[in-house]
Amino acid sequence: MADFLEEFDKIKNPPEKVLLMYQAVLELLNEKKNIALVKVIDITNRAGIGKGTAYEYFSSKEEIISNALLYAYCDKFSSMVENVGHIKGFKEQFFKILEWLSENLDCSILFTKIIQIVSGNDDSEITCFPIAEEMKKRIAEYIIALIKSFMKCGIEEQIITEQDERKHVLAFLTAIMEYGFSIKKENKSCAITLED
Repeated sequence: MADFLEEFDKIKNPPEKVLLMYQAVLELLNEKKNIALVKVIDITNRAGIGKGTAYEYFSSKEEIISNALLYAYCDKFSSMVENVGHIKGFKEQFFKILEWLSENLDCSILFTKIIQIVSGNDDSEITCFPIAEEMKKRIAEYIIALIKSFMKCGIEEQIITEQDERKHVLAFLTAIMEYGFSIKKENKSCAITLED
């Protein structure tokens, strides 16, 4: 786990030119909504660097995009963990996670992608890019360990009586996904509240 956390930290703190490319990729993806339409020249122009600079760090457009997505996942996920980490109590932590999701709707697609990776249902178009299988596996293991730690708090407070850790992970992911879907609905009367 310590090795992963070091790697996680490196991903979150790339060299300045790499960070500029990552930010450019994320902006372009938000604008175009189609990875196939993004070109290396689009990325470097947006980043304000020369096209050749991209190839000093990456071997292909796909590598730039997959690393930018990995950076975004790590950045957003660690932001949520930091936001919740100081809160005491299972219910308070869970509500804080839901509040964070509500306040960060812009990253709900990324959060959904993280859940897809963790649950093994990562079959979107992004999987054609070389986000290393080992890294995806390690991200999933890290997130599952965090969920288990969080759910252990619920067991200790006797809020959760189920002992099967696999069911804990599935219940947590399902609740988060349902809440995420409800806050994205346009018809606010259908949305569920934190308490629901």
